[in-house]
Amino acid sequence: DIPKLMIGEVPDFRGLEETIPELPWKKRERLNAIYNLRSDMLELFIDNVTLCDFFEKALEHREDKRETALLAANYLCNDLPGLLETTSEKTVPPFEVPQFAELLDMIEKNEVSSRGAKDILSIMVSDRRMPRDIAREQNLLQESRDEELALCVSKVIEDKPKEAAEYRNG
Repeated sequence: DIPKLMIGEVPDFRGLEETIPELPWKKRERLNAIYNLRSDMLELFIDNVTLCDFFEKALEHREDKRETALLAANYLCNDLPGLLETTSEKTVPPFEVPQFAELLDMIEKNEVSSRGAKDILSIMVSDRRMPRDIAREQNLLQESRDEELALCVSKVIEDKPKEAAEYRNG
């Protein structure tokens, strides 16, 4: 008896879909398609819109988003909550996107180790400086100069010929 109501044909409802926030299941599908994250990380980002927005902004200008996404998500979902428990900081995350993006860059370029990155992240929770400045101050930057390493190895072999021979012979 009652005719079908075609919502899309009602003038007041046209364009309504563009005005409402992204629905959880659509966000889950989108995040999974772009970043291929574990389900627990996806759920945390779906539950925490601010953290999800931060995560996506930090990855915005990256070419290989999937590779960096897991790294970024690990720090934001696993390390950050534990660090926040030890502070009175209420803002999540307690630092800005450029700071976190720089930390990701430093990790990807092997300028800091995973352990060093965690130390920097713990300092970033209460200190608003850039990660590179923190790394310099805390002496957390990795140096990987092949020439210097080769010189050190040569010197050790020269100073310890017996041990070097034993090593070569198994």
